[in-house]
Amino acid sequence: MKKTIAACIAATFAVNYSTAALAEEAFMAPLVEQSVLLDIDADSFVVIVGERGHVLVSEDGKAFNQKAVPTQSTLTATTVVGENIWAVGHDAVILHSSDKGETWEIQNYQPDLQRPFLDVLFFDDKQGIATGAYGLFYRTLDGGKTWAAERHASLLDPMDQEYLEEVRKEDEAFYQQELESILPHLNRVTLDGDTLYLAGEAGLLPKVPIWEVVGALFC
Repeated sequence: MKKTIAACIAATFAVNYSTAALAEEAFMAPLVEQSVLLDIDADSFVVIVGERGHVLVSEDGKAFNQKAVPTQSTLTATTVVGENIWAVGHDAVILHSSDKGETWEIQNYQPDLQRPFLDVLFFDDKQGIATGAYGLFYRTLDGGKTWAAERHASLLDPMDQEYLEEVRKEDEAFYQQELESILPHLNRVTLDGDTLYLAGEAGLLPKVPIWEVVGALFC
């Protein structure tokens, strides 16, 4: 069967942990609009995210208010679906608000992973993906209540894939270790009509029919 980016090439595992003791409130900066702001998204309102956990929300795209969020990690990307906001960033953090940014929860926080999320995309209010450094790829089917990490060897150069398959024949554990170390950064994920594009390092730009991604089951 042809392997696709939506297929689980390697082991997929659920992410379960407690974040309560790790949360820090973002600094409420008087000049927050002059801080480093890294991404923007909009629906019926506008959201901007940036350094030190800064989240700004505007109803009219002109006047912005900073929202209190439970992290000081730099936020690199955000997406809006209805009144839901998801934001991702350094320390593998994923934040969610269901009320236009008034209240927030941490859905993922793994500073020991030492890998940032660089983008996030939701296809509806339940199904979404978050991507990042060294092939970081997480998926949720329940609005972020649970996330599962996937490793996609199909993103690699064919020669690297061939090398990994030889390694796998000898040692599954070493295969997983090698796969995790050589996967490319996934910098941006964009949906255009029925096609999903993943932009990554070294000129990586795979495109996948959306039906192969939305609704896919975890392995």
